[in-house]
Amino acid sequence: MYTMIGKVADEYGTPVALTTIVVFQWNQNADGKPRLDEVAKMTTDRKGEFTGSLKTGVYELFVSRPGFLPVATRMVVQEHNNAPVLIKLQFDDVTKGRIHSFCERVPTVPPPPLPLP
Repeated sequence: MYTMIGKVADEYGTPVALTTIVVFQWNQNADGKPRLDEVAKMTTDRKGEFTGSLKTGVYELFVSRPGFLPVATRMVVQEHNNAPVLIKLQFDDVTKGRIHSFCERVPTVPPPPLPLP
């Protein structure tokens, strides 16, 4: 087993805490068809860092956190190659304020006056 060390940051380099990293590995069914098996699930700490133990092989990492676009990336774990993994997340449109800003620009319309008795 080899220790995988990684960090998740936003597009500006700020660490992203409480990010979920799900690790899958390709295997084969008895009939030879490929299948993807979940082999690990991790969460980043407050520094955006995570660690996990994996055997040598090829893995698919699926990274997600509310407010960010999900990321899928491939990672190869080799005996003598334990370089840290850096995963950058991009803010989604809502987080960037595009929708929120649009709502703020909508003028407030006063309610119609009440009819006189």
